[in-house]
Amino acid sequence: RDADLHQSFRAKSPQMCVAPAKVYSLFWISMSCWSLLAHLPYPIGASFFLSFFPLVLGLALGISCFLPSTKRHMELLLTIAVLLLVLWNGALFYVNMDQWFRWSTSYFSPKYFRTWQLKAIHLYIKHSVTYLNACKHVGLQLPQFLAMLYLSADHLITVLCIMSAAIVMPLSPNVITSAAVYSLIGSAVLALFAFFLSCYFKRILMLQHLAENELEANFESSRKADSILNHSLKNRMADAAGEVELFVDECSEPHQGLLECIASLHRGMQLCQHRQAYIDIVAGKYKPRVTFSSLTDFGNALASGRELVKREFSSCWAAFDFIACEMILENALSNAFKHGCPR
Repeated sequence: RDADLHQSFRAKSPQMCVAPAKVYSLFWISMSCWSLLAHLPYPIGASFFLSFFPLVLGLALGISCFLPSTKRHMELLLTIAVLLLVLWNGALFYVNMDQWFRWSTSYFSPKYFRTWQLKAIHLYIKHSVTYLNACKHVGLQLPQFLAMLYLSADHLITVLCIMSAAIVMPLSPNVITSAAVYSLIGSAVLALFAFFLSCYFKRILMLQHLAENELEANFESSRKADSILNHSLKNRMADAAGEVELFVDECSEPHQGLLECIASLHRGMQLCQHRQAYIDIVAGKYKPRVTFSSLTDFGNALASGRELVKREFSSCWAAFDFIACEMILENALSNAFKHGCPR
């Protein structure tokens, strides 16, 4: 019911359809190659040439999955491919009914069988061919039903599958009416089941998308609040350091402790400036920034506001990541002061 939510979900559909389109195209390429090889021992008929259609369509769809210009329209391309293959499957059923019946009856010559025997044999062959062809028809519809899970035109695909079977099966040559009706009912039930499964699957995807949007919104709100808090804390620390400095200037008594407090406040303000770097480190997105820095300045910055037994820093310069090393050593010194020996 949320229009913005549906719009954002629809915007992700082309990206979500890329992987199913790759699998779908690979299936039909493999299926077509196997079908062409299976036709080689038999006389070449209409079904042999029909096998080239899913091969060409699968190759075109597979190539479009790797082109940036067509990835944006992947849902539309996959929908067109599914609709065309539904119609192709109906045409294949019609052609196979005639071709399979002629192949099967060609082994029974009228010279060796009586008329009533031939009629019984032909009737049995019609039943067998109808059921086998119907099973193949339903089996070739399964990839369409699976692809329908990721397409918004699921209702159109369902109606086309039922209408195609309802028109083609009764009008096909050499078909047994009772067997065709049973096959039609089975195909319709399977199509409706796939439709309801598609609706349930899309509901799950929508709920997942809603959860992702809420998580992203909460994350953005948290970052904004954290940024405001960081800015306010830095300003408060600057005000506190300024007030302590004014007091130190006016006070003539020993004030070493206050100087250390000022150094600690400036140190905290410096750490607040590195907030984004710390976020990147925790998120695993931080890229090292190696620069040449003075070890003396680096050590004095770490030691500011702390009473250390020794302050011996080399006067040389070194290439290292100032922020990352500062975070590591700052944490080590803080833990040492908190949990180490007080002496």
